[in-house]
Amino acid sequence: MNRSSKIQQRIRTLPEGEFRERCYGCYRPVQHCFCAAIPRVDNQTDVLILQHQRERSHPFNTARIVNQALVRCKLLFDRNETFAARDLPIGDGAALLYPGKGSRLLDELSEEELPKQLVIIDGTWDQAKTLFRDVPQLHQLPQVKLAPSTPGQYRIRLEPTDTSLSTLEATVQSLQQLEPHTTGLDELSQAFNTMVEQQLAHPNASYGDGSPRPKMETPNIPSSFRRDPSQIVVAYAEATPVDYQAGMPWTELNRLKKLAAKEPPVYCIAQRMSENQGPADSFCQTITPAKPISQANLDHMGLSQSDFESQVSVPTFCERWNHFLRPDDLLIVPNQKTIRLLARTGVQVPDYELLKAINFDPRNEFPDLTEFLNANDCSTFAARHQGRAGKRLASAVALVHHFRSVLADNNSQTRQ
Repeated sequence: MNRSSKIQQRIRTLPEGEFRERCYGCYRPVQHCFCAAIPRVDNQTDVLILQHQRERSHPFNTARIVNQALVRCKLLFDRNETFAARDLPIGDGAALLYPGKGSRLLDELSEEELPKQLVIIDGTWDQAKTLFRDVPQLHQLPQVKLAPSTPGQYRIRLEPTDTSLSTLEATVQSLQQLEPHTTGLDELSQAFNTMVEQQLAHPNASYGDGSPRPKMETPNIPSSFRRDPSQIVVAYAEATPVDYQAGMPWTELNRLKKLAAKEPPVYCIAQRMSENQGPADSFCQTITPAKPISQANLDHMGLSQSDFESQVSVPTFCERWNHFLRPDDLLIVPNQKTIRLLARTGVQVPDYELLKAINFDPRNEFPDLTEFLNANDCSTFAARHQGRAGKRLASAVALVHHFRSVLADNNSQTRQ
């Protein structure tokens, strides 16, 4: 059932003529308002929350509760591109609460290193990653993280791991470490728990019993990965970049993005998984862009003008790609974007698999793909092609090698 159907079903369950009035403090139905339970907390560390636009109207969003409770808190919501163009109110001594590479545990910082302002991204994990990616000002901040030892209590929304925290829980835990003598933080957690318990007690609620969700023990690897390696091709394509200018209105940026979305790729690379690699097992081609690519975008892609000296037209690209790819090949790509880019050139897209659809780390033991590959001795696959696309293709090839090894081990165990 899609989102629209669910909304219509809920509307039909209301008595005829009844309108569900909402409290615009906690955004819950008036009869379930818990604003009175939200304490006023005189926190000493400034808190800046950057909220993804899709979280603004979510009925179970917790950033609103934080903003209502904390004396020193500012909640901003906007589109990623608008955040990127704004001069965000980030002060001296600020730190970003974000578990990126190089982030440090908050409770391991010395007193001199404690942040004077805590910047928090509010959204789902995917939304948080894209917001961080798109807002350059955040890249300049030192990153701090928490190490929760117990499961979060946000049982009414799906979380990526058992120890994932809501924005409210993360804020409270951070402030408890930064300023342990501040009163009211426990009461704020209790207000959050009240909201969760009220929703779980609702007669139409169906969130399970609160116990941890069962997890897969092994990746969901498609059986097609068992094919002969000479019939498996891993590919990656770079889209036409958008010339973003600082201060550009988001309407103009969106217009440029829509135009770029109709263009074919500007760089396409692929590698056949043959055991004895030769020149014929690799594909690399730059494609003439609709207009020259700026130096800033070339730097971003890790390419140079010389890489485009051998650029070809789209028809020539199609001819060379069709010569490289065989009719019975399995194409493996990181995500759907490469498939869309290839389709825009007019080439015939064969059977394909998406790496993004495979949960490579079902036990959530690693923060990212790089750490996973290093831990599984898959980091020896050096990039054979230029730019960030070359690095991404190398990671994809390493992941496919790992998946094939897992399938082979499973076969061996089955025979025994």
